[in-house]
Amino acid sequence: AYGATGSGKTHTMMGAADGSEPGAVPLAADTLFDEILARHDDSTSFSISLAVLEILEERCFDLLHDRATVVLRSGAPAGSKGGALHFHGLEEVQVRSKEQLVAEIERGKRARTQGETYRHGCSSRAHTVVRLRVEAARLVEVQGEGDSRESLSDLSSGVLTLVDLAGSE
Repeated sequence: AYGATGSGKTHTMMGAADGSEPGAVPLAADTLFDEILARHDDSTSFSISLAVLEILEERCFDLLHDRATVVLRSGAPAGSKGGALHFHGLEEVQVRSKEQLVAEIERGKRARTQGETYRHGCSSRAHTVVRLRVEAARLVEVQGEGDSRESLSDLSSGVLTLVDLAGSE
Protein backbone atom coordinates (compact mmCIF):
# COMPACT_ATOMS: atom_id res chain seq x y z
CA ALA A 1 0.00 0.00 0.00
CA TYR A 2 1.29 3.46 -0.92
CA GLY A 3 0.09 6.91 0.15
CA ALA A 4 0.52 9.83 2.50
CA THR A 5 0.70 9.50 6.29
CA GLY A 6 -2.77 8.97 7.70
CA SER A 7 -4.32 7.85 4.40
CA GLY A 8 -5.14 4.33 5.65
CA LYS A 9 -2.31 2.18 4.27
CA THR A 10 -1.82 0.13 7.44
CA HIS A 11 -5.58 -0.19 7.92
CA THR A 12 -5.86 -1.45 4.32
CA MET A 13 -3.01 -3.93 4.74
CA MET A 14 -3.49 -5.11 8.34
CA GLY A 15 -7.12 -4.26 9.10
CA ALA A 16 -8.74 -2.61 12.08
CA ALA A 17 -6.86 -2.90 15.37
CA ASP A 18 -9.89 -4.53 17.02
CA GLY A 19 -10.15 -7.16 14.27
CA SER A 20 -13.56 -5.97 13.11
CA GLU A 21 -12.37 -5.22 9.56
CA PRO A 22 -9.67 -7.53 8.19
CA GLY A 23 -7.07 -6.08 5.84
CA ALA A 24 -5.23 -7.57 2.86
CA VAL A 25 -2.77 -9.55 5.03
CA PRO A 26 -5.34 -11.40 7.20
CA LEU A 27 -7.58 -11.91 4.16
CA ALA A 28 -4.64 -13.46 2.29
CA ALA A 29 -3.98 -15.74 5.29
CA ASP A 30 -7.64 -16.84 5.30
CA THR A 31 -7.61 -17.52 1.56
CA LEU A 32 -4.31 -19.41 1.76
CA PHE A 33 -5.54 -21.81 4.45
CA ASP A 34 -8.95 -22.22 2.78
CA GLU A 35 -7.21 -23.22 -0.47
CA ILE A 36 -4.89 -25.64 1.33
CA LEU A 37 -7.84 -27.32 3.07
CA ALA A 38 -9.72 -27.56 -0.22
CA ARG A 39 -6.73 -29.18 -1.99
CA HIS A 40 -5.46 -31.39 0.84
CA ASP A 41 -5.35 -35.14 0.35
CA ASP A 42 -3.28 -38.01 1.76
CA SER A 43 -0.61 -37.72 -0.94
CA THR A 44 0.06 -33.98 -0.49
CA SER A 45 1.71 -32.15 2.39
CA PHE A 46 1.99 -28.40 2.80
CA SER A 47 4.52 -26.23 4.59
CA ILE A 48 3.87 -22.54 5.31
CA SER A 49 6.46 -20.14 6.65
CA LEU A 50 6.28 -16.47 7.52
CA ALA A 51 8.79 -13.64 7.76
CA VAL A 52 8.06 -10.06 8.82
CA LEU A 53 10.64 -7.43 7.93
CA GLU A 54 10.92 -3.72 8.67
CA ILE A 55 12.88 -1.31 6.47
CA LEU A 56 13.74 1.85 8.39
CA GLU A 57 16.19 4.53 7.21
CA GLU A 58 17.92 2.11 4.80
CA ARG A 59 18.32 -0.55 7.50
CA CYS A 60 16.36 -3.83 7.71
CA PHE A 61 15.15 -5.68 10.82
CA ASP A 62 13.57 -9.10 11.41
CA LEU A 63 10.44 -8.29 13.43
CA LEU A 64 9.88 -11.90 14.53
CA HIS A 65 13.40 -12.42 15.88
CA ASP A 66 14.15 -9.57 18.31
CA ARG A 67 14.68 -7.02 15.54
CA ALA A 68 17.80 -8.86 14.30
CA THR A 69 19.62 -6.99 11.54
CA VAL A 70 18.88 -8.19 8.01
CA VAL A 71 21.14 -7.38 5.06
CA LEU A 72 19.49 -6.81 1.69
CA ARG A 73 21.53 -8.16 -1.22
CA SER A 74 20.79 -8.16 -4.92
CA GLY A 75 21.40 -11.27 -6.98
CA ALA A 76 20.62 -14.86 -6.27
CA PRO A 77 21.82 -16.59 -3.10
CA ALA A 78 24.16 -19.54 -3.63
CA GLY A 79 22.36 -22.52 -5.09
CA SER A 80 19.24 -20.68 -6.24
CA LYS A 81 18.00 -19.39 -9.56
CA GLY A 82 17.06 -15.86 -10.52
CA GLY A 83 18.33 -12.44 -9.64
CA ALA A 84 15.84 -11.29 -7.03
CA LEU A 85 16.66 -9.59 -3.74
CA HIS A 86 17.89 -11.81 -0.95
CA PHE A 87 17.27 -10.97 2.71
CA HIS A 88 20.42 -12.32 4.40
CA GLY A 89 19.68 -13.07 8.05
CA LEU A 90 15.87 -12.99 7.74
CA GLU A 91 14.51 -16.06 9.51
CA GLU A 92 11.16 -17.65 8.80
CA VAL A 93 8.66 -19.04 11.30
CA GLN A 94 6.79 -22.22 10.40
CA VAL A 95 3.03 -21.87 10.90
CA ARG A 96 0.55 -24.72 11.09
CA SER A 97 -2.79 -22.93 11.37
CA LYS A 98 -4.58 -19.76 10.33
CA GLU A 99 -4.72 -18.71 13.99
CA GLN A 100 -0.97 -19.17 14.46
CA LEU A 101 -0.27 -17.21 11.28
CA VAL A 102 -2.44 -14.29 12.42
CA ALA A 103 -0.83 -14.38 15.89
CA GLU A 104 2.69 -14.27 14.40
CA ILE A 105 1.76 -11.37 12.11
CA GLU A 106 0.35 -9.52 15.15
CA ARG A 107 3.62 -10.17 17.02
CA GLY A 108 5.52 -8.66 14.09
CA LYS A 109 3.20 -5.64 14.03
CA ARG A 110 3.87 -4.97 17.72
CA ALA A 111 7.64 -4.89 17.04
CA ARG A 112 7.35 -2.19 14.34
CA THR A 113 8.82 1.28 14.79
CA GLN A 114 6.00 3.72 15.49
CA GLY A 115 5.89 7.38 16.33
CA GLU A 116 3.71 10.43 16.57
CA THR A 117 2.99 12.46 13.44
CA TYR A 118 1.03 15.61 12.73
CA ARG A 119 -1.88 13.35 11.61
CA HIS A 120 -2.14 10.95 14.55
CA GLY A 121 -0.42 9.77 17.70
CA CYS A 122 0.64 6.28 16.62
CA SER A 123 1.89 5.96 13.06
CA SER A 124 4.15 3.35 11.49
CA ARG A 125 7.42 5.08 10.61
CA ALA A 126 8.93 2.36 8.42
CA HIS A 127 8.07 0.02 5.56
CA THR A 128 6.71 -3.35 6.74
CA VAL A 129 7.11 -6.45 4.56
CA VAL A 130 5.10 -9.63 5.24
CA ARG A 131 6.36 -12.63 3.28
CA LEU A 132 4.52 -15.96 3.13
CA ARG A 133 6.26 -18.99 1.62
CA VAL A 134 4.17 -22.03 0.71
CA GLU A 135 5.61 -25.38 -0.31
CA ALA A 136 3.58 -28.37 -1.40
CA ALA A 137 5.06 -31.85 -1.71
CA ARG A 138 3.09 -34.56 -3.48
CA LEU A 139 4.12 -38.21 -3.51
CA VAL A 140 3.85 -39.70 -6.97
CA GLU A 141 3.91 -43.45 -7.56
CA VAL A 142 5.92 -44.42 -10.64
CA GLN A 143 5.79 -47.85 -12.24
CA GLY A 144 9.31 -49.26 -12.46
CA GLU A 145 10.63 -52.27 -14.31
CA GLY A 146 8.68 -55.45 -13.64
CA ASP A 147 6.45 -55.14 -10.58
CA SER A 148 8.55 -52.51 -8.79
CA ARG A 149 7.11 -49.12 -7.85
CA GLU A 150 8.96 -46.02 -6.84
CA SER A 151 7.72 -42.99 -4.94
CA LEU A 152 8.93 -39.61 -6.11
CA SER A 153 8.22 -36.25 -4.50
CA ASP A 154 6.87 -33.49 -6.72
CA LEU A 155 7.66 -30.17 -4.99
CA SER A 156 5.98 -26.84 -5.75
CA SER A 157 6.58 -23.55 -3.98
CA GLY A 158 5.50 -19.95 -4.10
CA VAL A 159 6.03 -16.71 -2.21
CA LEU A 160 3.46 -14.01 -1.48
CA THR A 161 4.93 -10.66 -0.43
CA LEU A 162 2.69 -7.94 1.00
CA VAL A 163 4.12 -4.48 1.76
CA ASP A 164 2.85 -1.62 3.90
CA LEU A 165 4.95 1.42 2.94
CA ALA A 166 5.68 4.29 5.30
CA GLY A 167 4.08 7.64 4.47
CA SER A 168 5.04 9.01 1.07
CA GLU A 169 5.42 12.68 1.92
